[in-house]
Amino acid sequence: MSKIKILGQEHGITITRPFSKEMYAHNSKVATIMKENITKAINNRKHTADALNEMTKSITAYTFGTSNREEIRKEMLEEVDRLQDWWLALEYPTLVEKGFCKEIAVGMVGFKK
Repeated sequence: MSKIKILGQEHGITITRPFSKEMYAHNSKVATIMKENITKAINNRKHTADALNEMTKSITAYTFGTSNREEIRKEMLEEVDRLQDWWLALEYPTLVEKGFCKEIAVGMVGFKK
């Protein structure tokens, strides 16, 4: 049996190692909001191919060699559902900083060092 280590509190949730059910439930809700915002950003028809390629660095960790915006969008949309919580916790702030997504009130828990 592993010992649970308590690391503090974030957003009113006790942070533990290993993650608690409460932490997983919270992060799942936050991930849903983040993915909805990312999907809206991808579908924003105002973005150029260069802007989409900049956005895709935070979604797929690579860029595309094509300037076909619909092809880039299609690939990113397929990837959104596969994004892991730890990746969202790491990359969503970058999408906000670059103006692609809006900031959300409450973030992921348990990923701070």
